[in-house]
Amino acid sequence: MVSVIVPVYNVKQYLPACIESVLGQTYSDWELLLVDDGSTDGSAQVCDEYARQDSRICVFHKENGGVCSARNLAIDNMAGEFCIMLDSDDLIHPSLLEKTLEIMQETQVDAVIYGYEKVSDGFTLEQCPQQKETSQLEILSNHAVISEILIGKRFRMLSCNKLYKKEIFVNGGGIRYPIGRKFGDDTSVTYRLMCRCNKVAYTSDKYYYYRDRPNSALNSELCEENLQLFDSYSEMLLYFHTEKPEFEKLAAYSFCIRLFDFFAKLKETHLSDDRRLLLLKELRKKCLPFQKMLVTAVKLTNNQRILLMAFFLSEYIFWKIYR
Repeated sequence: MVSVIVPVYNVKQYLPACIESVLGQTYSDWELLLVDDGSTDGSAQVCDEYARQDSRICVFHKENGGVCSARNLAIDNMAGEFCIMLDSDDLIHPSLLEKTLEIMQETQVDAVIYGYEKVSDGFTLEQCPQQKETSQLEILSNHAVISEILIGKRFRMLSCNKLYKKEIFVNGGGIRYPIGRKFGDDTSVTYRLMCRCNKVAYTSDKYYYYRDRPNSALNSELCEENLQLFDSYSEMLLYFHTEKPEFEKLAAYSFCIRLFDFFAKLKETHLSDDRRLLLLKELRKKCLPFQKMLVTAVKLTNNQRILLMAFFLSEYIFWKIYR
């Protein structure tokens, strides 16, 4: 059985399509765990109505505590041998569970990473393309998959495009999402889950459809909450420093790439310079304990190292150079 975990909060407009994409799976041995995180727009009633129609759907109602607490509740209650994460405004291809389970069973891996596609706000199930024959699989060792997620070219630290064995989540004290963290929550768990996998299979076939909503958290204006991402990267860097030092410099590079992504977004915003400088000041505080590791990270260009040194020297100096 596969446990499909869906945190739900005020997504009444999109929730039926999300649930229907699970109901339409060609593989039928699944449970859908809908965690209503204190919705106020009627999403809770949508969950209950679908649960009345299909016994494979289980609904949990809780006070609002954020997506991490909702996912953790589902993880604590999942009955499947395998699990996937699905956001309540997104969709999955009808053959996702069937194809990824086939891969899992044929290759005896601990996780399967599959492709995803960003789609428009009005995307529907009827627009899902007919899946072609499965593309050539790649089997990655523990070392290879950790390197890939840290480099971040082919694989990102996302929760939505991975099928895991349940035991990867629950064994050894368990891995859970960080309560209260709105940004960087996927990062916080993905690198630790990947570190537990002996082997991982990868297919570029796109089975997950990420809805690009204009008012989503990822498309909102930059604010202090966005800096939570660097709490996750700080934890990750410390983890590799102590647990897997052979990946420390690559983890530092991964941290730096997110920093430069943030700098680029900050440059594009409509915020005042005073507001930008305030965000940079707070970010600099978070990064200062890791200054040496970040400046000496692998793969950085000379220009990137100079910019980092300017950033650590002063946010004012950095912004004068960068903008």
